[in-house]
Amino acid sequence: MNEIKNADDVQPTIRDFLEAQQWKHALFTTYALSLSYFESEVLRPLIQSGCDDIWLVADAQGYRASLLERRSMRVGQEYRLVPVGMPNGVFHPKCIYLSSPEQEMLLVGSGNLTFGGHGRNAEVFEALTPDSHATAFQDFADFLLGLGTRSDIQTGLTGWIDEFAARAEEASRRGADGKSTPPIRLLHPLETPIADQLVDTASTRGACEELKIISPYFDPDGFAVQRLAERTGAKNTIVAITSPKGSPFPFAKAASWTIPITPKAPVLSGQNFVHAKWIELTTADGTILLTGSVNATRKALATTDNVELGVLRLMDEKTSYLDWAESDTLSFDTDVQMPSGLGSSEVVFARFDQRDARVLKGSILSLQETAGPWTYRLIQADGASISGDVTIKDNGSFEVFDDNLDGFSELPALQILLKRDNREARGWVHNDLLLSIGSRRRLTAGALSVLCAEMERTMIFKHCWITSASKRTNICVYSIFRWRVTTAKTRQTIRTNKLSACALKTWPQCLAWNPSRVSQTQRTAQDMITSKQPCCACDACCSAMVESLRYRVPRAQMLSSLKTRIVTSIEEQPTMMRIGLG
Repeated sequence: MNEIKNADDVQPTIRDFLEAQQWKHALFTTYALSLSYFESEVLRPLIQSGCDDIWLVADAQGYRASLLERRSMRVGQEYRLVPVGMPNGVFHPKCIYLSSPEQEMLLVGSGNLTFGGHGRNAEVFEALTPDSHATAFQDFADFLLGLGTRSDIQTGLTGWIDEFAARAEEASRRGADGKSTPPIRLLHPLETPIADQLVDTASTRGACEELKIISPYFDPDGFAVQRLAERTGAKNTIVAITSPKGSPFPFAKAASWTIPITPKAPVLSGQNFVHAKWIELTTADGTILLTGSVNATRKALATTDNVELGVLRLMDEKTSYLDWAESDTLSFDTDVQMPSGLGSSEVVFARFDQRDARVLKGSILSLQETAGPWTYRLIQADGASISGDVTIKDNGSFEVFDDNLDGFSELPALQILLKRDNREARGWVHNDLLLSIGSRRRLTAGALSVLCAEMERTMIFKHCWITSASKRTNICVYSIFRWRVTTAKTRQTIRTNKLSACALKTWPQCLAWNPSRVSQTQRTAQDMITSKQPCCACDACCSAMVESLRYRVPRAQMLSSLKTRIVTSIEEQPTMMRIGLG
């Protein structure tokens, strides 16, 4: 892996890890979510390095909030956004799994996938690799598989669970643990509350001398802190003061406890909001440190209601990564407690079938009865929509077949709205065909959609049939070519079938824009339909045209010839075409 270099006093950022390798697969889990942050700061470096398989898994609340970001044009086309619903808790782990042929990396921390979680807040992340933390990768595989076995956890799609569990398990088999300290472990509450696991670990490390806790949220009655201090037998418990304005911990109530509670301030640089989670136990035999997503609350520590993920370090020395300063006790400043669980809310995950865009599949995440007739409506960001009837099965899944769906399958920022009586459930719609192809070809198709939108048209390429013309790169390509015409008063779809997608005779002509050759190479759509000439565009040709399309071609010239200057190249069957303009 490329070395991450920073100044001695500057910690590496999340982006540094994203740019450290040409990752091919990426998994992100989060509670809160900002798609504007993800698409601008996280997705961009991954796509630029050729990452083709990107999964974003979020709690139903974060997923529901993302539906307000209607200008997020890449969701469902360049990455998958999958909701997770819990009956009495929240999906709260914050981790990033990155995979390439050369390396695997796992980041587990406290920061959500937002501008604050990856930059503005004070957060803690652990960066793990299998060559030093093989056991942690096996723990991560077990954590993912455990998610799939919990019947009360609802998720829109489960493919990411098996895929990344297999990657983590294979990485663990190839890796090894460091020899200097006990292996790092991952803790989760899928079967046993994390507090129970911490108490069991501490019991093997001698008497507990001190317990230190940093958490942005506490119970109003301090229950989780009190129980953990009592069960570990800590002689002294320190609760962090992270703001001069007040504390979310009830120090006044804790004064009546039989165990002493001391306020102290961790020495941190800057004045950022402290969102880090930190539980440190000093024992007779060394130090136990838990970081990750686990707040010092009843739900996170003392139950199995939440899905959490933490990193457990066992150190033989009585040491701490943080310095602590004396602090006065501050007044209780409670935060509004967010509701746990789906409650009465409902969300949807939907996707177009990879082989037939007239088929829409999906599922609704709900704690209520969902089986029976509903109505659906697909809505594009500019207001275009299509509606119909759908029957939802007992397990919450549904499938719709409608010829009219074909015209919406490649539109960006597409959402679905399910309605029955006074109930509504909304979600993002994914295009499995676009998501199954390589990032460069997918990026090209997206660029064409943006260009055509400026002409008040959407250009859509559908399933293609390939016949080999030779053992070289020449192939005959036929596809469905459709212009979606939009005016102030009307919308209509014009189809032409079996369009030959070759507009140029020799690939060197494609390498750069040359206005003098336009008359020689330009064809009308009808000419292209009838000629059916073999495509001569090789992969290098199309790559060059992509660069020309995105960076070198004057926009006015490109738009003026967009309708008739099309070249496609296909690498393998069956997949979507790579599209470029000469």
